[in-house]
Amino acid sequence: MAESVLIFGDSGLGKTINLGFAAKYLYEQTGGRTGRYIDAGGNPKPIEPLAELGVIEVLSVMGAKFPCTMLRKLSVGFWPTPDGHKKLRDGVPLRVEDWLAPSPEVWKRVGFYLNDPMGGMADILLEDLREHGRIIGEGVVGEWKETSKETGMPGDEKFCNNSRAHYGWVQRETTSLVRQFNSLPVDRVIWTSHESKGEEEDTKRTVRGPSIVGKAATDSILKHFGTVIHFEGVARKDNSGAVVLCYFRPHPDQIGAIYKCKPRTPAELDGELTKRWPKGFFVPQTTADDPNRGTLADYMRLEDELVGRATGLDRDWKAQVDERVATLRALAGEKK
Repeated sequence: MAESVLIFGDSGLGKTINLGFAAKYLYEQTGGRTGRYIDAGGNPKPIEPLAELGVIEVLSVMGAKFPCTMLRKLSVGFWPTPDGHKKLRDGVPLRVEDWLAPSPEVWKRVGFYLNDPMGGMADILLEDLREHGRIIGEGVVGEWKETSKETGMPGDEKFCNNSRAHYGWVQRETTSLVRQFNSLPVDRVIWTSHESKGEEEDTKRTVRGPSIVGKAATDSILKHFGTVIHFEGVARKDNSGAVVLCYFRPHPDQIGAIYKCKPRTPAELDGELTKRWPKGFFVPQTTADDPNRGTLADYMRLEDELVGRATGLDRDWKAQVDERVATLRALAGEKK
């Protein structure tokens, strides 16, 4: 099962650029295994050079004819063949043989996924339901039609709004996609998301988290990720622009709502993370001598080091316990 990372924040704060830093780190960490980047409305331009080098493969699901089925297939490891990629770009109907099925050989070559953004996938699903008038418990809302005779343009067009049931279905389907992607046998699955305001299910306290259609899933979706980092833009004191703070600890906004961030650092070594970034955030866009300086790749590298160290500590602890148990059993045997 993959380690999962979610980075969320407003547009323009460098989330996709940091995906590029992370892709380089993961390409190195996994011994040259490639990554799969799924564009659901992000901006892959900053990391296109990595695609040209073969570090990542880019697939856009924007404009997919059957996005519900396509996203489900992608979430369990299916991927279009080179010919399938070309057909998707050219708008040519696909065949079953245009898809590469997941297999042990595939996972020897593919090491990580970059999904950008999660809310974009939800929007694509919601739009498909509306466009095709899908009936899920209740029909679409406010349907009307404009004919070519009325508009003077070729072809009739139908319009409508999503029903309430559509929103619930998309929230559940998006959560299911997150679980499926995170279960793939790769090293890491990294998600981006814009941010949204929601509320805790039990306390009804206002929280801020990843954006999904509707507010109900903003808080509940967080439990499906190992590491959650919030990208926040803050104005510089000298009014010379903004600096991006990447929080990995929970922190409040200006009105007291909580951003629920979290690291995956083992508890016994959590202080090492605080020692590196004592304020609970790192700053990817700053000067080299800034003590808060770091990128998503730097953060992931330190987390991985701490997890490795914790594994070593646990191994030593187990060896000591096993030795004591063996000694006690030997003594008990002698007494008999």
